[in-house]
Amino acid sequence: MTLNRRSFLKFSILLPGVPSLVRAQKPQLLSGKLLGLTTLNKQSAERTLLFSLDLHSGQVDFQSLDNYRFGHSLEALSDKRWLAIPYGDDNQACLVLDHKGQVTRELHAPDGMGFGGHGVVLDDGNQVFLHYNATERQRSGGGQAVIVDSRSGKILHRAATPVIHGHDIIRSRSGQIILADDGVLESDNPADPLLLTPIKPALYYYSPMLALEKSVALPTNGCVVHIAEDSESRITGAVEQYVRRTEGGRAFLHSLLGTDTESYISKFDVNDFPDDLPLPGSILTVSSEGTVDETFQIRHQDPFDMIYNAASGTNCCVFTEANLVAWKNVGSSNWQYKKVSDAGLTSPFGLANIGTTPLIAVNDFDRGVLILDTTDMSEVAFFDVPTQGVKHLSFAQVRFALVRRN
Repeated sequence: MTLNRRSFLKFSILLPGVPSLVRAQKPQLLSGKLLGLTTLNKQSAERTLLFSLDLHSGQVDFQSLDNYRFGHSLEALSDKRWLAIPYGDDNQACLVLDHKGQVTRELHAPDGMGFGGHGVVLDDGNQVFLHYNATERQRSGGGQAVIVDSRSGKILHRAATPVIHGHDIIRSRSGQIILADDGVLESDNPADPLLLTPIKPALYYYSPMLALEKSVALPTNGCVVHIAEDSESRITGAVEQYVRRTEGGRAFLHSLLGTDTESYISKFDVNDFPDDLPLPGSILTVSSEGTVDETFQIRHQDPFDMIYNAASGTNCCVFTEANLVAWKNVGSSNWQYKKVSDAGLTSPFGLANIGTTPLIAVNDFDRGVLILDTTDMSEVAFFDVPTQGVKHLSFAQVRFALVRRN
């Protein structure tokens, strides 16, 4: 059993006691809750916790999920239920949680396969599209797409897929389910300048009955991490890749950056990046016709979450190592960038829309949640609270009362 390298890039240490809000600029404007799953070092005895932040009071809670590990994302189900989806480990199930955060059912992957970290809830709020990845990646793919009944746990539909490693999954405006395949294998050859070897990165478009209706190859030298669809049915994603700290890796960087190579390498502490470091990459945009455009910037370092805010018509993406939030309005041709260190974040990870408003939430991996107004990217509020390794945020307008355990 092996996990994708991204699972081990960031770890968090649990702090004792119940954290509290330290600072918020305009909490009176906010309501609802942000939820997430903490992700911890696999060598640690600690387990994934359910994170909850009340946006009005600033109260933050962490609830145990017993022996659960590698939790990645949360999807809202009907009747105030939630689906917790793990990443990579074939021993970890999806958890169906009630409105108190209690586990009511487990959904398991077959032996030798694991969940990709994301899923899509279908229109009835009960059935879920999920993808099983082969735990040991294969050039030929070998995944499975399934529709699962979250109440009974029964698999309603199943189909083999050509996917090497499916990760993000979204529901399109047309009703299709779009699965992003990393499409890469990790190279174990130190002579290769890049860590990830692209085989067939692609987007796969499925019907709710699992018919494969379309695929779009992504011409990239890495893998697309997360995706979002805008109001014009364009899919946007950012490319992740790593370059080795070898002479070959340095030569590759020089071919890309020229005289900026040494200054770029010096930005990364060798203690934090002893073997490889993030390669600057592109943001890709795929039109509804399948045309792919890309925007390259040297500051595109280690991308993670991507969302589209419909209220303002704005795509947003985070770059964890550059400590940036990037954004572009659907009518604009240029990306803009906001350094979030001044706002209190050091490593932005998750993004979530705050209901149907133009507000979004950005969480730091270790500490802090920032609320931004996407109409002008101004700061609305900052919650100085531990996040303990949350990678993705979900917004809940309805009451979600966690059970306190003594």
